[in-house]
Amino acid sequence: MNTLNTCIKKAVGDSLNTKVLRLQNTMQSLPQADIPVKHYFANGFYAREMTMPPGSVVVGKIHKSEHICIVSQGKVDVVSEERTETITAPYTYVSKPGAKRALYAYNEVVWTTIHLSNETDLEKLETELIAESFTQLESQLCLG
Repeated sequence: MNTLNTCIKKAVGDSLNTKVLRLQNTMQSLPQADIPVKHYFANGFYAREMTMPPGSVVVGKIHKSEHICIVSQGKVDVVSEERTETITAPYTYVSKPGAKRALYAYNEVVWTTIHLSNETDLEKLETELIAESFTQLESQLCLG
């Protein structure tokens, strides 16, 4: 695995989620890549497709629910609490609640997440599907 994984694992004792959050905070002060996103809606499903340019790093949001991830093009490193691996398209897997990932694209990568939702308003979808923090996620899951 490339240097993304090596850099994230350097902070001894921290969880991978903590390391991914630290990476996200550091990246916010850097120039941002243009990552095109397309949205698809179909009878109770919402799909979000992003296209990552070669060499880009993306830190995803905290997902509240189980969903499907599809890498339909490219080669990407994935670092999260649930998995650390290099994925080459085509590849599909089920992501668990609480997933927050750091991704490194070796070449152009097309990554799609598919969620169960009848909502079509993007702001409402964000509230429905994404937790602002792991603390918020934990409290929602416990009160749930």
